[in-house]
Amino acid sequence: MAADLYNLYPAIGAVNAMRSNYPYAAITGEGMGECNMIINGGKANPPDRAKGAVAQCLFIR
Repeated sequence: MAADLYNLYPAIGAVNAMRSNYPYAAITGEGMGECNMIINGGKANPPDRAKGAVAQCLFIR
């Protein structure tokens, strides 16, 4: 499964580095620039427009 390309998406390097390997959770806070990714307290909340794609990648693996 690691070789499947369904879970590869382009990402903003700085946001990806800050997200680290934090779990996704419903949290509030201020988004990062125009991407609206919220990272707070060791948890990450993707923007609404990306939640479906994130869920699909997590479900398929």
